[in-house]
Amino acid sequence: MRVENHDFFYYEPEFQGNGDFTDNNVFSPQKRKEYLEHYSDYLRRYYHIPNYSVKVCPEAEAKELDSLVGVPVSLPKVSGRINITHMDAALLKKCYFHKDWSLYTKKAYIENQELVFEGSPLSPNPNAVYWISEKGRVTEAEIAVYMDKEYYNGISDEKAGENYTHRLITLNAGTDEVVSVMFRPNGDCFAAVKKEDSYRPELNHIGRVEWNSWQTLKISLGKESYAVSFAGGESYQLPLGSFADPDRIFFSSGMLHTGKWKLKLLKLVTEKGEITDFFAPSEATEYEEEQLGEVKLPYSVGNAHNADKMLILRRAFEAEAGAKAILTVGSLDPGGRVYLDEELIAQTDSFEELKIDITEALKKQNKHMLRVEVDPRAPEILYRSHANADPYNGWFSEEITIDIINEVEITDARIITLFAEKKRAKVNFSCKTSKPCRVKLYMAPSWPAKGAELQLGIFDSDGTMSADVDLENVNLWSAETPELYDIRFEVLNDQGLAVDDTVIETGFRTIEQKNGAIYVNGKKILIKGALNMQFLPPYSETSTTHICPRGWQIVWQYLMLKKMQANTLRLQILG
Repeated sequence: MRVENHDFFYYEPEFQGNGDFTDNNVFSPQKRKEYLEHYSDYLRRYYHIPNYSVKVCPEAEAKELDSLVGVPVSLPKVSGRINITHMDAALLKKCYFHKDWSLYTKKAYIENQELVFEGSPLSPNPNAVYWISEKGRVTEAEIAVYMDKEYYNGISDEKAGENYTHRLITLNAGTDEVVSVMFRPNGDCFAAVKKEDSYRPELNHIGRVEWNSWQTLKISLGKESYAVSFAGGESYQLPLGSFADPDRIFFSSGMLHTGKWKLKLLKLVTEKGEITDFFAPSEATEYEEEQLGEVKLPYSVGNAHNADKMLILRRAFEAEAGAKAILTVGSLDPGGRVYLDEELIAQTDSFEELKIDITEALKKQNKHMLRVEVDPRAPEILYRSHANADPYNGWFSEEITIDIINEVEITDARIITLFAEKKRAKVNFSCKTSKPCRVKLYMAPSWPAKGAELQLGIFDSDGTMSADVDLENVNLWSAETPELYDIRFEVLNDQGLAVDDTVIETGFRTIEQKNGAIYVNGKKILIKGALNMQFLPPYSETSTTHICPRGWQIVWQYLMLKKMQANTLRLQILG
């Protein structure tokens, strides 16, 4: 038996212990660079890749290309579609109901003088901040904690490691953690001490959670250290993570949130006195909007200097009423509200797509004002090993469209390539219709050049249409030739007249794995590329572009990869 192994190993007999590639105790930056150069040379020789180098793509080239090209957004020919690609943006300080509190999502709320976090498997997780910046330097804090055992049942011990951020109570000075206490799903409670490697703090075990029971966390702050105890256990003296005075207490549900947990602030002692009343109503405050001008969707804001500011987007538009009108918002992340002509028509606490029936609103008048509010994100760090100094990751709005439907609504239009090889393809086209009808299919080249529309056939729909179609002489999609087509689903009424349609843009290609190799359109390929963690320059804006990079930044990465002779880009979004 012959065994082939294509892994590439580096052996150093002096090393003992545990560590990974990014650990400076294992590999210095210079050793990592040397390893990657050797590995790159090995791959080049093994796969017979030409050995030449080119200059990295400059930022200016990416911005110029982004302004010149772009996959066009195709419009239907029968029904009406309005693509809202640009909106007027502003920032507005968000007001919360309780004085000195920021409660992130409706799953974080105050009830019976307790701070409650509802369990939810869907991001964003509930979090809260209690602001103490004007109350003097904190010297003592007592907080009662109650945890539902569902938190333990919701996760394996394997995922209770230090890389994930779990439930946290931290005293922060700006974005710096002065004191940090972590509660893992297995019940372990730790107090963290910042080390030189800020991504992996030293964890000191201070006790265990007793499920479905109130336990008290006590913290006493000195000038250089703090004492901490949990559930009446031993008091530990630990160094402060920062010598700055805390200006807030942050309560984070972390990365892997399941089950309910509750907190009671029992006592907060500062240099100005003792605080025991924590949930007074907020005073009415009128904040002035900070205008940002016209922006292109998707658009995001973030960073600590925008903390607790909502993103406000506005656009006036005109639309004639149809039999039905649907407003689609790709995402409001982490959540927000949609207003049409000053009337609230949708609100969400998740990033999921919104589809809103606005038929009646369009019947009243032709001119309209759309306003979107995106709620600010909590300053949460979900992965310690990928943390940024600024934890205020971006909050944003995706693209927005309005579809005016005449008689029949087409939904769930899908295109699946079943076979693709040598300019031939077998493709499944499917959709749903709001009533039985006939559906006519069209295909037209859309990228890199527009082309004439070709009819593919007419098919019956009983509410659902599905058809397999053989295509001849088509340009298949690949990384080297990203050919795209417009597929138009057109609905015919009983008289055979076209009454509605929708357009989907697609490329025809298959990807499969067999015999240990990857095949695209039946052709064996080597996947060459990069994993991009989205820490894009300028690094002061990383927390914004990490989740929602600008269009030109994606073009920039694409161009750099092309110069590396690559065919794959993996965008790793950790928020």
